[in-house]
Amino acid sequence: MSEFDRFADGLADEVLSEMADNFFGARREMDEQIEQFKKLSRELKKLQDQADHYAEILHFVLLGEEGAVGFYEAIGLDPSDLPLCMECTVPPLLEGLPFALTRKGRFRKLVILAYRNMRDSVEDYLHGHEYADPDEPRRRRVSVHYDSLKRMEARLNLQIEKLNRQSSVSNTLQYVRGLNPAELEREKIAGAPAFDDPQRLDSTFAYPRQDMSAEGLKSFPEFPAFKDVESEIRQFANAFYARNREAVRAMLRELREAQQNANP
Repeated sequence: MSEFDRFADGLADEVLSEMADNFFGARREMDEQIEQFKKLSRELKKLQDQADHYAEILHFVLLGEEGAVGFYEAIGLDPSDLPLCMECTVPPLLEGLPFALTRKGRFRKLVILAYRNMRDSVEDYLHGHEYADPDEPRRRRVSVHYDSLKRMEARLNLQIEKLNRQSSVSNTLQYVRGLNPAELEREKIAGAPAFDDPQRLDSTFAYPRQDMSAEGLKSFPEFPAFKDVESEIRQFANAFYARNREAVRAMLRELREAQQNANP
């Protein structure tokens, strides 16, 4: 082997080593980013489940779909825009029922409490809350929330698109084969194809787009703050009670029984 051949082989080895580091390094970094995205999605799913739980409580208090639909319309929301199940037939377990001198007053307080809990949990899910960094108490951080994860999803998908386009497996292998022109010439003479199906090869190893909905996450609309709809909620609760006295009485009894059965 001539000095030039040895130099060429050494250069090819160096190029291959650098290409491998770049190729697999980029994929390793992408794997880590996707895993972080999925981890945050799992954390956010717990907040979503909490919001759904509070919505179920509200809908049970309102005696199901008809009452829930009327309630949301009363505070200016379109029920068809809400990603919520309006029915709840199983009595939820509450820490306690609000005190009031009358059954009407207890029902009204229960509606208010249920709405505020649901609205606060949805707000936390959508926008998060500030908290002190455990390592640096002076630094304020924001908890994981839907808005931030949606932005992360968009950035991640741009990176995935770029990686799939610029570091496709077929192009990388084709470049590597080109570093050995003698072998490439022999393959051409023998009629050997470069790859059976480069598009299929790229498709097999391409990173799929990340999707929050595939992680079980959904978007909520903005629920109005209680202070902005307090009058509407009180009026609705009073009118609803007047129309459904016996059904409300039965609902309150179910809640008490569920509480007693949980704490015999």
